[in-house]
Amino acid sequence: MIDVYQSALRSGQRPPVRDAFALFQEWGGIFNRRKRLFLIALGSLLGLLILTILVTPKMYTSDASVIVGMGRQASSGDAPTNLPILNALMIVSGIQSGETYAELMSEGPVASQVIAQLGLKTSDKALLSRVRIEPVNNTSIIRISATWPSREMSARIANAFATAFIQHERNLVASQAETAMNFLSAEMPEAAARQRAADTALSAFQKSHQVADMSTQAQATVNALTTLDVKAGQLNLDRRQAAAELHSDVAQSGAMNPTTSGSESLSPNPVVQELRTQLAQVDTQLGAARKLYTERHPAVIALLDQKQQIEKQIAQEPATVVSGTSTVVNPAYEQLTQQAAGYRAEIASDEAGLGEVAAQRKSLLGKIKLLPDETLQLAALERNARQAEAVYGALQQRMSDAMIAKSTAISDVTITQPANPDDAISHPSRLAILLIGALISLILASTLIVILDYLDRRARCEAEIRAAFGRYVLGVLPDLDASDEQSLPWLRAIALESLLKLVRSIWFSRPSDLRSIAFTSPRAGDGKSTLAINVAWTLAEMQQRVLLIDGDLRRPTLHKLLNTTNDSGLTDVLSGASTLSESVRKTAVRGLDLLTSGTPLAAPALLLQSGDLDALVRNAEAVGYQRIIVDLPAIMPVVDAASIAEKLDGTILVVSAATTSAELAREAVSYVESLGITNLLGLVVNRVRRDAGPDAQYYVRTQGTPLALP
Repeated sequence: MIDVYQSALRSGQRPPVRDAFALFQEWGGIFNRRKRLFLIALGSLLGLLILTILVTPKMYTSDASVIVGMGRQASSGDAPTNLPILNALMIVSGIQSGETYAELMSEGPVASQVIAQLGLKTSDKALLSRVRIEPVNNTSIIRISATWPSREMSARIANAFATAFIQHERNLVASQAETAMNFLSAEMPEAAARQRAADTALSAFQKSHQVADMSTQAQATVNALTTLDVKAGQLNLDRRQAAAELHSDVAQSGAMNPTTSGSESLSPNPVVQELRTQLAQVDTQLGAARKLYTERHPAVIALLDQKQQIEKQIAQEPATVVSGTSTVVNPAYEQLTQQAAGYRAEIASDEAGLGEVAAQRKSLLGKIKLLPDETLQLAALERNARQAEAVYGALQQRMSDAMIAKSTAISDVTITQPANPDDAISHPSRLAILLIGALISLILASTLIVILDYLDRRARCEAEIRAAFGRYVLGVLPDLDASDEQSLPWLRAIALESLLKLVRSIWFSRPSDLRSIAFTSPRAGDGKSTLAINVAWTLAEMQQRVLLIDGDLRRPTLHKLLNTTNDSGLTDVLSGASTLSESVRKTAVRGLDLLTSGTPLAAPALLLQSGDLDALVRNAEAVGYQRIIVDLPAIMPVVDAASIAEKLDGTILVVSAATTSAELAREAVSYVESLGITNLLGLVVNRVRRDAGPDAQYYVRTQGTPLALP
């Protein structure tokens, strides 16, 4: 059994797989030990959560929907209207879908218009950070979501963005009409004055010369020259108007972005695919490891940690990435550029027409010079009057057209569903956050106590000790705190029962007779000396003659605990200064004798190596001692314990549940093996906390007043 025990401790194995009930008990034990810390942590987290909820302002999000492209023609080559800017916005390719409009809607001028309209005290950038403009996939609908602390204001902002963008489009259309009207407004007064002057001059000439008509040939020549003059005036007017509108288009296009964002293409994230491949490999390795090892094995733990890390990385990575983004020409910028090119071509055409008219006019002027002077003067006055009338009439017509274009400017964006304050969604949802936060707080508090319990490797209860060492634990003794003696009298009764069980498991459950037993511990302070006295005391109460030997020659304590002197003892017997019978002292317990440590030595290890300890044990057995209990020093600080333990029948390692971890106990066992001690019987775990259970009063009622232990 000793070999099996040592092998189990050396390998660090725990019992085979535990069932769910045992695991639940373990978690219950952790909670029971750390319940105060758990409640403090949980209460603190919940308090912080509630404070955060109360401090965080409630926000409201309202949605408005618009549809774009209303009135588009099936063919992009046909102009749906006579307004070039509107044509550019309405006639767009398949690439320029809702994303293009969403980009245009997110520009600064629209936000500035909303701020001015609602009187908001914020910047364009700050306002746009609270507004989300997203096109609905595979539709021409754009959803505008505005978030604001006020329910009503969030709806007003969403609606204002829709109307502001519609107005922004109208302004683009109306700006052309405005440019034409400004030019025509400056030209019309001069044209009217010229018309009045021409009419006055013609009327005065006719009255003074009383010329009513000219010959047919002269009239035809004059009419032809008049037509050329009218045409020249119109061409000159067209050229000047085209130049003015060219200047306006160049200025507008200079203030616009030449390009805007088009559609985006998504593809699976290659990093996620690689991580999933790694996760599959780790799952395979984990499955194989679980078939070979338990969940506590380092290989299984390492694979579980690796799996958690990969899953965490997968959760942090986006499932898809943008593999390509198309950048398209801004439709308004493109149309303005095309218009500017058209105006340049129109100016060149007008200048060419003016040159041709000038050549034709030069030819007709030669013919007119042959006419009589009066006829010639009359023809010139009539020609000037008709030209002035035609120019003024053209200006009036164009002014009328420009006014109509400005007043009827339309947009291809239509509001389909305005934002309603009653439909605003409040967030964060305090109830949802409270429930989620409570769950997270519960998880964090549980994780905290589990981590602290994991870092604190001390075995706190009997269940943990049994789980760590199984059947190789010879006995478990409760923590007998003096402060609990009056409030919890059942502890002393349980301590006595535990001692009786320990004595029985050591001496009465084995086929071989163990006469001499040593008690040691990994380090000082584990309670080995007190346990040695209590075991010897219990054996003496069982009508056995017991010799208790203090083998700790460096820090002896038994003579103090049993209230006797230490002038002669083990060192004196081993050195031959006295005999066993001379050094042994009687105690207050019948059948229990004490051999103290004796005269202090500078190097006790040398005496233990050279002294005849075997002879002392044989002599003690010869004089009638049935059991020999030896209190050894701690095994790890000094080598004294090994010199004594190897000469006895068995050695028991005492560990304290309050100070000694399972790892330290395993190290002590390995150290015992390295010293050549092969008679290690098992572990006795001391100072284990015991809570009052249903059997607490049972011990007191059946035991009565328990035996007083030293």
